[in-house]
Amino acid sequence: MNTNKKFTKSLIEISSCPLCNSKLRKHHSIPQRNLYSEILSNSINVEEKKFLQKVKNVECLKCGLVYKKFWFKKFILSNLFNNSIPLHPKGRDTYLNRFKKKEFTNTVNQLNKNIKKKNINKFNKILRILNSILEGLSGNILLKKKFNLLLNEKELRIDELNKIANQISTKIKKPKRFSRFVGFNDEKLWKFFNSKIKNLKSYAEIGCPSWGLIKIAKKYGKKVFFLKRKEINFWGKKCYYSKNGCIKNLLINKDNIMDYESSIKNISLIGIIEYFDHIENPLLFTETILRKTNNFFYILDDIAKANITIQHFSGWSKKSLSKLAKLTDTKLFIDNKIIKDKKVFLAIFKKN
Repeated sequence: MNTNKKFTKSLIEISSCPLCNSKLRKHHSIPQRNLYSEILSNSINVEEKKFLQKVKNVECLKCGLVYKKFWFKKFILSNLFNNSIPLHPKGRDTYLNRFKKKEFTNTVNQLNKNIKKKNINKFNKILRILNSILEGLSGNILLKKKFNLLLNEKELRIDELNKIANQISTKIKKPKRFSRFVGFNDEKLWKFFNSKIKNLKSYAEIGCPSWGLIKIAKKYGKKVFFLKRKEINFWGKKCYYSKNGCIKNLLINKDNIMDYESSIKNISLIGIIEYFDHIENPLLFTETILRKTNNFFYILDDIAKANITIQHFSGWSKKSLSKLAKLTDTKLFIDNKIIKDKKVFLAIFKKN
């Protein structure tokens, strides 16, 4: 089967903007290589570089939304999230105690051994682990930058790499706020929402149950809910870490775990954290949320700072979020201060 036929079998073209339906668009970017592009290109049996160039990110000229020119048919997504990567890596890292000097040192040692074996998939996996630990490290910007530059050289200078790695290992103590090792279960963030939303009595979340604010909301005596959504994505039936499952670990009353399409109303605040950019129909999703609450927030990547990777359907900016607010008759408030040192938006929407 030639390459075009493979693409036709596996991909569908997104011919108009998923937000405003405009067909006017321009090239935005080629997604960076990562674990998902590696797996997806292998499953389609197409060279990874060609695969990324085909799928690519385009930008709507009318509303500014960035979205994939081609997206994956359901059987491709189902295989990816049920078989290849059933457990969301960032959600898993909030459970695993991986932010350790020992973990970093052992991974650097694996890198040293793997250079001789030249197993590219294993080598890329090692790089991803090292980068995730670096992202969780507070400060030390120059040291991290120097280490990353060394990692990206064609011919790795092992002695120099090990020297910098030893310096970094002494800095690994406590992961920084909002890193993948701690998530968004943050007291200051909760108090921020409490100051912005009047009469906050109840709180609900959609998405990954491992990294949100439900536990803190419970601590402050709020009525909490978790809204489950049928997924051909992460957070489906096979996405759980412990024996009990991630949702049960929240220790929520069983009656308060309900379907996203349920008729529940009048929730004071709904949180959607690093999830919205996976949604294929963002307007319909947002309208459904507004039937349940007058106030909700999205935490999602800021495309001015972050690459829109292959597993994300869309990328958002102030312009596209403003368009979403206009289409849904809501007021938009964007804060870039409470969540510091992270390439994300905090976008709060309130009904007019």
